[in-house]
Amino acid sequence: MKLKLSTRCQNLVQSEIRSMSLECEKIEGINLSQGVCDLKTPSILIKQAEKALRQGLNYYNSDTMVFMSCVKRWQKKWREIIK
Repeated sequence: MKLKLSTRCQNLVQSEIRSMSLECEKIEGINLSQGVCDLKTPSILIKQAEKALRQGLNYYNSDTMVFMSCVKRWQKKWREIIK
């Protein structure tokens, strides 16, 4: 028996947050908005995030890329550690 998608579900679309998670996976990024990580946050990430936030580097600031580059550097180091 072939399963058929119900008519109620035919217009469902993927949520924006799921779309962003998939995009993030493509570039091996960290989706900080998802909130599903079950690992302890490394202290260096907490320190760098606090430093960036205290400097006003956030989503609403033109210097956001500085914060993201800190996250990317940490991510690269972390991947090397867990290999």
